[in-house]
Amino acid sequence: MSRSFAAALLKSKKFQRGDVVGVVSQNTVEYSTAVLGIMEAGLVASPVNPAYTNEEIVRQLQGAGAKAAVTSPEFVQVVRAIKTSKQCPLLE
Repeated sequence: MSRSFAAALLKSKKFQRGDVVGVVSQNTVEYSTAVLGIMEAGLVASPVNPAYTNEEIVRQLQGAGAKAAVTSPEFVQVVRAIKTSKQCPLLE
């Protein structure tokens, strides 16, 4: 599963080796799959505690220089709101 995710990240051609991807999720099987896929693609995973406030998540993503964020269904609205607000201009 993580290899398929890595392949999809690389196929998108939006990332270069070393780019940072935020992972906003609880500690689940899907979380580990995402982190392993990110690492396998040569990218850097930046874990984000989903219990953070929106402002704290923004600070985490900005501080890490995240170019994208991966999340679980429960937190899609939070990440979407942050992306839409343009508080993290690097997020794709």
